[in-house]
Amino acid sequence: MSDQLSSLSLLLATLAVVYSLWYPEFTNATSLAVQVHIIDNKSNYKKAKNILWQKAIPLSIATIGVAAVFTPKAISICVDTIEEFLNNGITTISEYDAVEMALVLAVLFSMGLCAHVVHLTVQLAKQVSKLNPQRK
Repeated sequence: MSDQLSSLSLLLATLAVVYSLWYPEFTNATSLAVQVHIIDNKSNYKKAKNILWQKAIPLSIATIGVAAVFTPKAISICVDTIEEFLNNGITTISEYDAVEMALVLAVLFSMGLCAHVVHLTVQLAKQVSKLNPQRK
């Protein structure tokens, strides 16, 4: 169990660093002004499209992957804990495992990060669509 928590922690730390480095670019790209004349959007479109494909989508895939890999174990821990509590009541507290609960908490954090990054990616994709000089 400690190995899984260590791997998850390392992956989350890496994703959090990448996210914190790229977040300003995501927010800047989503707030690029859409010009009245479609052709004037060309440079903003190229910039936003590059950020979308080179940063936002890969980070979304990575966060989805991390959440997907560790979520089944977290669900299993939660189900086992609930079953144990229902069968044995409050005496279950003597079997509390901080490492298991830390894994569940880290998975919840990874799911939150994943949801936020995917949301930003969708916003950025919509902005890229608005900036597309070939749109009608």
